[in-house]
Amino acid sequence: LVTAAGLHLTYASGRMLGKRQAPASNSWINWLPSTDRNRRKTNLAEKMKAAPLYGPRRIRVEEREISRLAPNEVLLRVKAIGVCGSDVAYYQRGKADVPPPMVLGHEFTGEIVGLGEFAEKLGLLHEGERVVVEPVQSCGVCAPCKNAMPNLCVKMVVLGVNVDGG
Repeated sequence: LVTAAGLHLTYASGRMLGKRQAPASNSWINWLPSTDRNRRKTNLAEKMKAAPLYGPRRIRVEEREISRLAPNEVLLRVKAIGVCGSDVAYYQRGKADVPPPMVLGHEFTGEIVGLGEFAEKLGLLHEGERVVVEPVQSCGVCAPCKNAMPNLCVKMVVLGVNVDGG
């Protein structure tokens, strides 16, 4: 995964953003995406399947729009997932600290199917490449992040835990 370049990895069939270490001027998380240009180029559908948790033992498969791809985002098609013990616990008892619906899942891999403008110009990632997603996202601007301690980030986001996962 690319972290130092400030790219967001995003997913389709569950959308996602990987690690974020972008300048403070960037908005936090731009929920996800595929521009018309990228959609035409990759023949992506307008919608994707998602399975959000609505409460204890209540998951529904539904279709969601694939939103516009921001310049620093990468769109993924999820290929494989892992079900973690925390996913099972959230399914069994619900997610108390985040209001439903919430797409669980923070262990997954995918294929790149779209690149935002910045991600494409950077040239580090290419459509068709397979990637493993880093679910823990640090802000890159707080004191711990600036001191090379992103694991202590004060604005940490974890996919499938406090934002939609994959």
